[in-house]
Amino acid sequence: MWKALSEEEGETGQMSQPSDRYLAFVDYLGTEILYRDASRNADAIVERRNELEHGVQILLQPFIAARKIEIGLFSDTVLIAGLSAADVIHCSALLLRFVLKKSLDRERWADTRLLRGGFAKGIELRTSYLRNGPGVHVIPFFDGSLSFSYRLEGVRRGSRLFFPDKEDLGDNVRFVFPWKHLSGVGDPVGGVHEFMWPAYLYQKDPLGLAEFTRRAFTLWRRYTTEERRTPEEYRNTLYHFDETVKCLVRSLTLLSDAADLDKAIGTCVEAILPSDGDLMEDCNIRFLWGFWFQMLLAISLVGLQEQYVEQIALTKRELVRRDYFDRFMAETEYPEYASLRDIFGRT
Repeated sequence: MWKALSEEEGETGQMSQPSDRYLAFVDYLGTEILYRDASRNADAIVERRNELEHGVQILLQPFIAARKIEIGLFSDTVLIAGLSAADVIHCSALLLRFVLKKSLDRERWADTRLLRGGFAKGIELRTSYLRNGPGVHVIPFFDGSLSFSYRLEGVRRGSRLFFPDKEDLGDNVRFVFPWKHLSGVGDPVGGVHEFMWPAYLYQKDPLGLAEFTRRAFTLWRRYTTEERRTPEEYRNTLYHFDETVKCLVRSLTLLSDAADLDKAIGTCVEAILPSDGDLMEDCNIRFLWGFWFQMLLAISLVGLQEQYVEQIALTKRELVRRDYFDRFMAETEYPEYASLRDIFGRT
């Protein structure tokens, strides 16, 4: 378990010069609530950890074996470190989708599990003085980016991946949503970049992303209509899932060059926007209007307003009828949503 420092330092006693690398801090949303009554929720906490370990085992082993990444696990958190930003981002995205897909397959609102992450670059820091042994379990690395990636991980709710800038992303920069003002519940944040992992994973399959989004929204609707939620209960349980579905919708806007994008948008429009046959009156408009907002944002950003004039007009009428039109338009004052200011111009 213990080892002589000289084995690492060599005869001079000097450690090798540390280099920069990338680190993602990825963990479960909502685990803190389970820990507040750990004796009652012990099985749920352990099951989440087992699910996380299973995801690492079946998805990330090729990258670990090739020494492209290094993994550290503690509690409900996985640290993914590597010299390549692309490798760390890819592995993070695979885990985020893995956990979300399992939640969609379970279809139990009370057991919705989601991962979110923060991504940063910093000096590789490690020690090998203490090794794993009986009663001792050590993660040998604690990179200089750990604190920053942890802070980024928590800036907003939902299964999302944030990082401070676009440095070293290469071709992956096209999957970045640069926020000038980060909307949503939380402290005001500006200049943060969101890596749209759904767009990245489905860059060649917009129809696959659309179907994934449709399933997620359909499940959200069941969650909120089969049993009525108070605003407080919604904030404490389903809001993370709410923001995740919106992330899926926004991701479609980054696939403007992909084949079948029109069909993908159509699938989501049919599922999310109101229609003459389904005004979605079973949904609380307080929770619903944000999905309509994101869907209309996607339509405007990919230039399909003319194709969906009727759906846009009906959405406006429903917003007005349910007294949420002013709230909708106020949100368009944020620079990220400027394209929406004229969305109702011909309705």
